[in-house]
Amino acid sequence: MPHFTIRENGFDAIKKKVLVRTLVVMIAAMTVGLTISTLNAKHEKDDVNILPYFIPLMAVFIAYRMYSGTKKLKTSFESFTLNIADNVITREQNNLNPLSISSIEIKEIIKNTDGTIVIKGLTASDMICIPAQIDDPTGLEVLLNSLHPVTVKTKDNLLRKYGFLLSFVVMALMLGVYAATNKIIVVVCGTLLTGFLGWSIYNLQQNKNVDTKVKRGVWWMAIVLLSVIGVMILKLSA
Repeated sequence: MPHFTIRENGFDAIKKKVLVRTLVVMIAAMTVGLTISTLNAKHEKDDVNILPYFIPLMAVFIAYRMYSGTKKLKTSFESFTLNIADNVITREQNNLNPLSISSIEIKEIIKNTDGTIVIKGLTASDMICIPAQIDDPTGLEVLLNSLHPVTVKTKDNLLRKYGFLLSFVVMALMLGVYAATNKIIVVVCGTLLTGFLGWSIYNLQQNKNVDTKVKRGVWWMAIVLLSVIGVMILKLSA
């Protein structure tokens, strides 16, 4: 039975990219949060400047979250295994239920420009994402081609290429909802943000490549969603 795992030190190939993107997003989120708090604050003469305390605490928090998050991601990433037997492809990984797709259920197999391979089943949730750091990628591609033709992409679509920028779009929308006083801006930003958060909650809960801990944490997004709706109602009724 063909058995594929992540090659030795495979996580090192993506570690820097993950750390840089995480750091940028967390700093941007901290900046947006501080901006919203500042714009909504009622400045008084006896206001205390909390920045000398806030910034060091947030720096420690970011460092801790990056360290613990990277450690967990490394453990999960390196646990990835792919088994192919009797024309059935099975993905196994820590904190995820095994996912199997038979050859007759394969809708499409795509090899992206970065070497990752995506196997799509009959439904949107039946999808196996194979990292480029898998051992013997050439042998795996040959084997997959024997089950279903592999489509090799020569360029990434916009969502795949710039998908991480959605985090900044969300932060900009939150700034519009919580900091803006113009009702039109609040309505537009709030509507877009509500739709995106609702879609994200549903999509992450249905995604079979997201572990159970992350799925439980996703429900915090529901609190943010309710908060956005509440702020919109208050500002529009003012």
